[in-house]
Amino acid sequence: MLPNYFEFGLSISIPLGKTYVVEDVVRESAGVIAPKSISTRRYTEKSDVYSFGMLLFEILIGRTVFDGIKNGVRMYLSSIRNREKLMAFGELAFRCVKINPEERPSMMEAAKERRRIRRLQHDSL
Repeated sequence: MLPNYFEFGLSISIPLGKTYVVEDVVRESAGVIAPKSISTRRYTEKSDVYSFGMLLFEILIGRTVFDGIKNGVRMYLSSIRNREKLMAFGELAFRCVKINPEERPSMMEAAKERRRIRRLQHDSL
């Protein structure tokens, strides 16, 4: 079960022709929001990618990841069965939560990678 701070009902659309929106963050969501977005109050597609990466981590390790990255999420992943697929999801999650937004994939790239990883399971059967 996902923690309450993944409240997708609080989603905000970026208007057509704009690259960001300015909003106040909900405090309970601060752990899953990109650090730069919290400080600037600007939310972009890359902010979404960061949150997506945090969601992937929580799904993969079955716990919150506020301190997980610092404490070595890869240790948790290496002990899980079906390692190839899970490690690939873990690597995608790490790319999504890069501090510098320019180093994160686009949401389209993240979605394509997620589909590629899902096919690993079907290809290995």
